[in-house]
Amino acid sequence: MSIKYLGLRPLIYPAPRLQESEAWWAKTLGKEPYFDDGGYVGFDLGGYELGLNSFSESPNGEVFGIIYNPHFKLSQ
Repeated sequence: MSIKYLGLRPLIYPAPRLQESEAWWAKTLGKEPYFDDGGYVGFDLGGYELGLNSFSESPNGEVFGIIYNPHFKLSQ
């Protein structure tokens, strides 16, 4: 199987003090996050993801990860 990567879009910052970080980014960006589940907060910035992660490490122990989504298709 061949996978073509056009670039990575998400930028995820560790945010151990998630509520304070969320408030700061919301004020700085002038918009509220589109996603907040209490452990991760996501801002949509023109199709790019700015994420705040309250975990100091990945819950599964990964240092770096790419998720392959077989349902994602680029328009031709």
